[in-house]
Amino acid sequence: MLFLHIGQLIEFLGPNHHHHFELYDKNNHYSLTNHCSIHVLELAKWHKQGTLSEADSWLYFFKDAKGWNTLPSELNTPIMRSAMKTLKQFSEKQLEYFKYEARQDFIREQMSLQHDYDEAHSKLDEAKQQRKQAEQQREQAELKFEQERQGREHSEKQLEDSEKQREQEKKSSKEEIEVLQAKLHIPHDHDHLLRTKLITFCD
Repeated sequence: MLFLHIGQLIEFLGPNHHHHFELYDKNNHYSLTNHCSIHVLELAKWHKQGTLSEADSWLYFFKDAKGWNTLPSELNTPIMRSAMKTLKQFSEKQLEYFKYEARQDFIREQMSLQHDYDEAHSKLDEAKQQRKQAEQQREQAELKFEQERQGREHSEKQLEDSEKQREQEKKSSKEEIEVLQAKLHIPHDHDHLLRTKLITFCD
């Protein structure tokens, strides 16, 4: 005989709390065996009344044993003590299972938090590195700009010095021409030709 505790069933099973099903061929009206049947017990429909039968004892146990620490006197039999021991073992295992699941949930949560922290820290390091590279590129660009500016200033100064030197050479050449002209007593009408040749030569 097999007893199944499947909780409260729907109302169409009728008002009785005990339902007995067998393997039966309804077309040929033949029962397959007398040694296989299913008993469905609706605990919500059962209420303790008077002396308990064997079936009532099991119904009583299934319905209320979850909150017991010891067996009631009318259930204090070897088979019920064995059932109570099994129930306590299940309860202890269930409690240990819940503790295990709680520990696993905590570990998973900590791992998730650590992963989020590591990812955020990695992104922060990457952002810092990118900022550092950007600053280095900016400094290099500023240095290059400054070097180019100094190069332009140096070129402009060289050009300016070259112009000054050229003007000074022209002035010196003019003075030399005037001195030479005075020494040689060159006529005035040849003065312009001589100046042009000497200046061209100096240039």
